[in-house]
Formats: sequence, structure tokens, C-alpha cells
Amino acid sequence: MDELLFQEYLRGSESIPEAMSYLEILNYSGSTRMELLANLGFSTHHQALNAHTFDPTVISFSKEAYESLVREMNLPYRAIETSTVVGPFFWWTIVEKADGAYLQFIFRKSDARWKGNSRGWEMILSYSFNTRITSGYLKGTDSVEIETILRRLKACAQPTSHALLLPILVLGHEMSAKNDNTQRKIREQIRRLEDVLSGRYKVEAAAGYASDQDLTLDAINHDMVESHSQAMWKRPQAWQNVVTRLSKATDYYWEQLPEEEKTPELEGLHKVLLSRLDFVTAKLEGLKHYADVSLERLKLQREVMHGIINQRESRLSAAIAMEQHRLAGASRRDSVSMKTLTLMGSIFLPGTFLSSIFSMTFFDFGNDGRRRIPHLWIYFVIAVPLTALIVGAWWMYDKRPDNGVDEDVNEAEKYLDRLEAQIMEGIRTKTGARVRTGLVDNSHIRRSINV
Repeated sequence: MDELLFQEYLRGSESIPEAMSYLEILNYSGSTRMELLANLGFSTHHQALNAHTFDPTVISFSKEAYESLVREMNLPYRAIETSTVVGPFFWWTIVEKADGAYLQFIFRKSDARWKGNSRGWEMILSYSFNTRITSGYLKGTDSVEIETILRRLKACAQPTSHALLLPILVLGHEMSAKNDNTQRKIREQIRRLEDVLSGRYKVEAAAGYASDQDLTLDAINHDMVESHSQAMWKRPQAWQNVVTRLSKATDYYWEQLPEEEKTPELEGLHKVLLSRLDFVTAKLEGLKHYADVSLERLKLQREVMHGIINQRESRLSAAIAMEQHRLAGASRRDSVSMKTLTLMGSIFLPGTFLSSIFSMTFFDFGNDGRRRIPHLWIYFVIAVPLTALIVGAWWMYDKRPDNGVDEDVNEAEKYLDRLEAQIMEGIRTKTGARVRTGLVDNSHIRRSINV
């Protein structure tokens, strides 16, 4: 079945050839017989340059060359199916063939992309218990530093070699001090965020935030997202599973090795590799707890930031509501004024119109000819003061203090203060942080209301 699936996947794969090299390390005994102790042979693409070299269903050989490589080196057929796996992947199995047993490995981490380019590495190995030859294929981009790993392999493979030497070297390179330093930098960034949001450390402005004007929520949110993504980089849980599988494969290799081949040099290397796996396990345990604490602290500061945002939004909504209340009061008073003017016009205009027709004739059209009425000034003497008196009385009435409006404004201000106190108390209870929104002073609102 494996061979059938291999052929199907191979037909559906895309070939993007890369420059290839070959590495072989031979170890012979020091006796006169010159017995071969171990042989390491690898086809390598240690500087894969194509941007899609680790895309799903992509191989760096021609299809014929890839099939020949897998068959001649007795590599696992399932390797071609792992081009789509995510996360660190390690798998091993034992295969019985006519010429003996083979211990096969697949180890890869190739799901990452950076600026449109795929990046990562893959390793396909096969160890023959009969010939003591480790054959395989190794590919990686420049970011993985395959040359560094191969240099360490050459140094560690003398005077003997181990079937699991290369996978454990790759694991050690992935779990190097660079990974620990990344987590330390994240923790330092978290301290800066805590200082900015919560004032936890009671020191001067955190480095990178020069003044209050620079403390924008957008910048803080960007730092939080960046810190969170880096804290989740190379999750220890995934690599712990790899270490567990590597340990099982190492133990199985040693158990199946004939006693006469367990030389003191090989036994010493085997113990070193087991010790290295145990060391990496201890590092991953500490790294897991460290990263978990960092993520929890980031979560806490995110809640603080959300509390600040919610408080500002609530305060702004309350302020907008007060302004709307003030505008509603002004509109109500304008409406009353318009109604008053309409009522006055309705009362006086009809009478004025009728009196102008029936009682206030300016000219006499009698038989003795047209003449002007001599007492017209009496109308103006009475009409003008009366109009001024009525308009003045209405103006005084309209400008009188409205106790009801003042009481509504005072109640709105008290409610706003109570609302802010509740929000502040909620933030302090949940996070222990004492933050301010900068909107505590209500004087500008009161001034706008009294205008």
C-alpha cells in the first residue's frame, strides 16, 4: 500500500530542482583488518533558494531522481506524504526487507513562511542494521544553518557514529540558546507594557515610550500582538512530543544492535545522546512554564487595556448624553419661545387688522375734500409703549431661571460621577491597576451647560 500511495503522490507532485551536494563519512576500525564501523551518506540541499521549495507537494528533484533516491537508499515511502504536515514532525519505524532490517526516520519542520518565502528543513534517514550504513536526504534553507549542523556532524561522528546522531544534533540546534533569549526579550517587553498600563514598577517612563503623547493604545496593542506571537513561537509542548519519540527511537536502536557492535566508543556516544535528550527535556519544561507565565501576564495587561478603552468609551458616551440633554433643553426653550410669539401674534394681529380698517382711518373722504387727521400721533404714543411693555414682559419671562433644567443637569452630573466611580472600582478589583482616563474633570461640561 505504501508503494501505491507513493506513486500517486509522486505523480501529483511538482518538481523544482535545487543545487545538490553529497556528504559521506566513513569510520573504520584501527585494526589491521580495517573493518567498516559506520558509514554516513547524505544527499543534501543545504541551501535551497526557491521561494516555494517547502510548499506542499513540491520536491527538489526530478520525479525520476526522487524515486531512484528513495529506492536505492531504502528511504520511507511515506516521506512524500509529509510535505503538508504542520509543526515539528518526527516519525520512525522499523522495516524488514530481504537484505535485513532498516530503521527509518522522518524529521521535518517546514510549515513556516517569511515575507512570501517558505522556510524550514526536512530530514529523511534509513539505517541498515546489516551494513551499519546510515543513508538519507537533508534539505534546508539558509535560515536553518544546515552547514553548521553538518560541521558538528563531522566533528561528532569521529571515531564512531550513531544512527540518531544527526536528528539529535538538529534538535539541539533548534533548542539552542537563541530560543531562550527570545523568551527573555518577550518578558522584558511585558515588563514595559505593565509599567505603561499599570504603573507596576513605579519607575520613570519605560524605554521606548518617551512621553505621555507616545502612549497610544495602537502602539501598545501592536506590542502586545508582537509579544504574544513571539511567545507562542516554537511551543515547548510540540517539541516535547518530538523528544519523546526520539528517545523511544534511540532506545529501540540500542536494543536491536548486536552486542558485538556495542563498542565502548559507541556506548559512550549513546549515553551522551540520551543525556542530551534528557537535558533538552528539562529545558523544554522550564521554557513551557516560562512561556505560560508570559502569556498569562499578556492576557492580564490586555484586560487592563480593554478596561481603559471601555472606561473611556463609557465616559465619552455619558458626556455625549449630557450634551444631548443640554441641546434638548435649549430646543425646548426655543420651542416655547416660538409658541409664545405665535400666540401673541394670534392675539394682537386680528384686532390690529380690524382696528386699522374700521377705527383708524388716516384720511377723511367727505364732501369737503380729503384732509389728514390731526390726532394721529395719539395712536403711536399708546401703541409703541404698549408693544414694548408686552415684548419686555415676555423677554423677562423667557429669561427667568429654570430650576427644573438646573436640577436635571445636576442629576446628570451626579450620575456621571457615580458611573465613573463604578467603572474605576471594577478595573481596580479585576486588575489591581489604578488608571485614569483624563476625563475626570467635569468643569468644561458644566461651563458648556451654563452657556
